[in-house]
Amino acid sequence: VKMVMHAAKYAHGEVTGLLLGHAEPSGTQPVMIEDVIPLFHKTESKTSPLLEVALAQVESYASTKGVQIVGLYQANERNDDGDLHLDTKRIGDVIREKSTQQACIIIIDNEGFTNLLSGEISELPFKAYLRKGGEWTAS
Repeated sequence: VKMVMHAAKYAHGEVTGLLLGHAEPSGTQPVMIEDVIPLFHKTESKTSPLLEVALAQVESYASTKGVQIVGLYQANERNDDGDLHLDTKRIGDVIREKSTQQACIIIIDNEGFTNLLSGEISELPFKAYLRKGGEWTAS
């Protein structure tokens, strides 16, 4: 719910946040997402030192709650843009290095979100990406 509310509140721009949960050390089970931490609602913030500070603070917070950073979410600025951008992939790679190799990226499909709100569709408007064979691919 927090992820969707973040995207709805800043519907005029791109939003990014972190996913918190659990990942099995064996890597045989999918990550379990328990909470999200909204971060930014501007594109330029994702490549700034603010991201490093945000990751460190959220990592510290997560450890007090017994969870870890297991991925990130993003809603792109334009309604017709459902792509996974290069800078988002890079952040996903950083999370994989620092937290878990099972990290995922969730893209909120803006067009699908609009259609869901209008009652045209009933499926959730999310696309999940996992890193497989050196590439982030939709799962």
